[in-house]
Amino acid sequence: MKIVLVSEYYYPNIGGVEIVFQNLAEQLAKKHDVHIVTCKLKGTKNEEVFNNVHIHRIFTFPFADRYFFTFFSIFKLLKISRNADIIHGTLYNAAFPAWFCGKVLRKKIILTVHEVLGDRLTKVFEISKISAFFHMFLEKIILKLKFDYYICVSDSAKRDLEKLKIPKNKIRRIYNGISDDLYNFKCKDKPDLRKELNLPEKSFLYLYFGRPGVSKGLEYLIRAIPEIILKIPESKFILILGNKPLSRYNLILDLINKLKIEKNIILYPSKPLSELKKYIRACDLGVIPSLSEGFGFTAAECCALGIPVAVSKVDSLPEVVCGKVIFMEPKNPKSISQAVINAYRKRFDEIPAKKFSWISNASEHEEVYILRRF
Repeated sequence: MKIVLVSEYYYPNIGGVEIVFQNLAEQLAKKHDVHIVTCKLKGTKNEEVFNNVHIHRIFTFPFADRYFFTFFSIFKLLKISRNADIIHGTLYNAAFPAWFCGKVLRKKIILTVHEVLGDRLTKVFEISKISAFFHMFLEKIILKLKFDYYICVSDSAKRDLEKLKIPKNKIRRIYNGISDDLYNFKCKDKPDLRKELNLPEKSFLYLYFGRPGVSKGLEYLIRAIPEIILKIPESKFILILGNKPLSRYNLILDLINKLKIEKNIILYPSKPLSELKKYIRACDLGVIPSLSEGFGFTAAECCALGIPVAVSKVDSLPEVVCGKVIFMEPKNPKSISQAVINAYRKRFDEIPAKKFSWISNASEHEEVYILRRF
């Protein structure tokens, strides 16, 4: 079977959607002819085969590359999809080219929906009204297009789609996977691990890792830190932070300096999973203060590594967490500080174990493709 995936970003770019489509593509490529059309990033080849996946990269202008990709990708996508069995796109910017080429070539078209933001763009996110209304309009237009089938990464996203009157028999929830390396990770005891990583051995360590994107709610966690320091003076915040978008990265650093809490924060740049898992395991708590989450990789990864988590009670996060968990209100520094303090005092809810597998994820996608459940 020839499967053509469409995603504005893909390997070697790092992000949630990229992780999803890379793992899906590489699992499917063990049995099928898999191609992906994506943006060409600096230093990448126009065409290459990586882990049996045929990657076709489209030149776009570096500013607003994802928006140019929506239209610049169409010619290449038409060319490689002529003998395809399935065209599979993802919300947002890869949705239109997948739909358009599928209609022109009369192919079955699938859309992966990570989350539906709707009016939360104006009610939840602190972004300009122009940006909010533009993205609301874009989302509404895309979801008005008729795809043959929709795959959601959580029950939360599935419910949101159903509210838009998309037929239930055209929607299936397929959870993303988590690397087996995390479930099987064996390492030193916490004191030895902290010594190896040069982390404070006797402090209460709470952790955030990921991007500083507006949906991640990191600024509310930063604003909670003065109260945490007051109640837990020996605590340290481990912040492993990507620098994109740069404006948000600088906003976070400025807020830290403004609150004069830099002595209580240990800041690291993004780390590869092979290193990141050691830092996660060395900490006492993972904090996920998101305003919105399609799947919640950071929460699921912390749980896979067996550390307690404090998470916002929004979207998919209650679906993916397990073990020792504390729920908190989004956009609420007081709730976040109290959650961290409760974790220090070992006041948790206990949720039964869950496991998310990329093999199961690919198998369920394959079932959709082959059985043509649309």
